[in-house]
Amino acid sequence: MSNHELARARAELHASGATWALLTSPENVTYVSHYEVPVEFGPLAHLNYGPVTALISVEEAETILVANQHYADAARKQSSFDTIIGFGILEVFAPFAKQVGRDNYIAALRQALQQSGIGKQHVKVAVEERTLPLVALQVLQAELPNVELIEAGPALARARI
Repeated sequence: MSNHELARARAELHASGATWALLTSPENVTYVSHYEVPVEFGPLAHLNYGPVTALISVEEAETILVANQHYADAARKQSSFDTIIGFGILEVFAPFAKQVGRDNYIAALRQALQQSGIGKQHVKVAVEERTLPLVALQVLQAELPNVELIEAGPALARARI
């Protein structure tokens, strides 16, 4: 499946100096992945801990989408991404099961970073400052001690033009 939007985003992110991008806004995740990220409202928004997140290599073919288990199935059907990692949310109909939505999101994000092969070397990761959750920032800093963060917004805006 051809993904011209991802190619344009990669070109602009590369021009900005990024080697990876971690995107968290619904519009940009949709743009690069072709998965139509749902607008969060109601109970699912309250029970879900983290946003649908796209991790893309700027210079290689690696693409990973992290989404809660309810969105992951639809993402597998719609997205052009190679890997979809689903994580559990707080399930109201399984009240006695051990459930920690935050921990599930963190584990899925860590899995994505490990699967990506980013490694511990110095890496420039483009992120969206206005939508990056604090927990995702903390995971990035813990898993990638030599990370340099840059803003992804302007590069993605240029890609859309």
